[in-house]
Amino acid sequence: MSAVLPLFPLPPVADGSVVHLQLKPAKGMVEPVEALTAEGGRGFVGDYSFGKRRRQASFCAVQELDDLGYGAGILRENVTVDLPGLQELPKGTRILAGGVEFEIESDMAPCGGMARRLGEPVGDFVRKTSRRRGMLLKVVGSGTIRVGDPVYILRGE
Repeated sequence: MSAVLPLFPLPPVADGSVVHLQLKPAKGMVEPVEALTAEGGRGFVGDYSFGKRRRQASFCAVQELDDLGYGAGILRENVTVDLPGLQELPKGTRILAGGVEFEIESDMAPCGGMARRLGEPVGDFVRKTSRRRGMLLKVVGSGTIRVGDPVYILRGE
């Protein structure tokens, strides 16, 4: 597998870093891992969402999790990043984490099912996590992403 590398140089300093990784081997399950293997256009190998056209990966910023009082993986994100401003990035933004390129599809909307799993009132959970639960992304490149890898927001020239 080879990573899709950007056509322009990366800045000398990363925008953030990967702080936790989670694999979802089945619906409702989350397992912390040290690395995830990505296949472009398919998702993370072994993940419940692997092979789907949409929702191949999910990122959440540790800053949002801290503000909400949740730990990594509680909101079932694949990749927890130290990346302030993740939620403000527009659809179509490309992100390089480790050697793997991703493209933001949408905000990960809060849902009643997640609220019930957490034992929280649905309305309260939806209000609290709206525009703060993370982002859904498609996997553009193939490769391995590891805890500690740098994260870059790819900006065209």
